[in-house]
Amino acid sequence: MRRPVGAGWFWRLAACACVLAFASGSASTQSRWWLDEPVRFLQTNLSETNSTVDPKTLVAAVADFPANTFLVNMGGIVAQYPTRVPFHYASAFLPPGRDLFGDILREARGRGIRVVGRFDLSKTQKPVFDAHPEWFFKRTNGEPAIYNGLYSTCINGNYYRQHAMAILAEALERYEVDGLFFNMFGNPAADYSGNPMGPCQCDACQARYRARYGRAVPAAADADYRSFMADGSREVAASIAELIHRMRPNAAFLTYIKDHTDGIMSESNTAVGRALPLWP
Repeated sequence: MRRPVGAGWFWRLAACACVLAFASGSASTQSRWWLDEPVRFLQTNLSETNSTVDPKTLVAAVADFPANTFLVNMGGIVAQYPTRVPFHYASAFLPPGRDLFGDILREARGRGIRVVGRFDLSKTQKPVFDAHPEWFFKRTNGEPAIYNGLYSTCINGNYYRQHAMAILAEALERYEVDGLFFNMFGNPAADYSGNPMGPCQCDACQARYRARYGRAVPAAADADYRSFMADGSREVAASIAELIHRMRPNAAFLTYIKDHTDGIMSESNTAVGRALPLWP
């Protein structure tokens, strides 16, 4: 039995509030809807167990908000569609043959609502690590960074720089999205519990850092390391921007950095325990 999207359940999905600043973009696109149209933007964070949600009911709730742009989970840690790319896994709760993202996109199109797909490439599952440990963040003790059973990828490794491009190309070819948003873009300084992760010591980081500075990655982050990591995020952003703008010229590229993107995202950080002021 599908659980209806009622007032309480649906708005718990929308608990992660974001501030969105649209920019002129890094590429010349045919139509920049994010600049030319009024935008009423709503984000939901679907858990895997929400893979059984009824698309008609969900999109009807979005329309009743009323929102005309809907950011919804697409892929990365798990896909809400039947992906065929190796080392990219559909949600374990997605019913066989079900294409949740495709169904949501179709329902939204029928109501004139734009859809932005949400990706999180910062983490993935153990079988990927077992097959390609070189793609992943390595702590100073040589261990991977694991949180709630998920393994952190490294922005300088080939998961982000090569394999992610295959994941995104499949999604962009299959779905006429209005944009893609990327959560947790790059290597974070701390995990979700606030525990420091330290500088990544993976082979890709070591090789790139040594080529740039002539020495090994430091044991503690300094100004050089922070600059190095920021440049890594910009390099990957440039590749993603090129792919999105080539395959879907009218789609926006949205994440937390300004370089190569069409809009900058920022979380409102209103969780209990956050320091004042609440807003950036």
